[in-house]
Amino acid sequence: MGKMDIQADLAQSSLIRNMDKKAELKVKIVPGSKCNQICQFMNDGALKIKISAKPVEGKANQELVRFLSEILKIRKTDIQVKSGISSRNKLLEIWGIDSKEIISRLSNWMH
Repeated sequence: MGKMDIQADLAQSSLIRNMDKKAELKVKIVPGSKCNQICQFMNDGALKIKISAKPVEGKANQELVRFLSEILKIRKTDIQVKSGISSRNKLLEIWGIDSKEIISRLSNWMH
């Protein structure tokens, strides 16, 4: 699947919602993976992300925020876990970047 295909699929999915001055992103994380990786979007509209940190004492959530802030080129404080703190399924609030730019930056990292 090419970059343009990924961007079109992301744009049409329910993956990212623009809200007032923020975006929401549904993710499903796989903690304890070999490396951090943006994988694919799932049938339920969530983005599957592999995270190297284990789900102990919030380390996987911290690594998720750090990894996404690096990819999206925003501050870690601009990403918050809105729901799913202790779940693999999470809803993230992302401030300071719109959904089109999120899609563009994520598609560069998808495998």
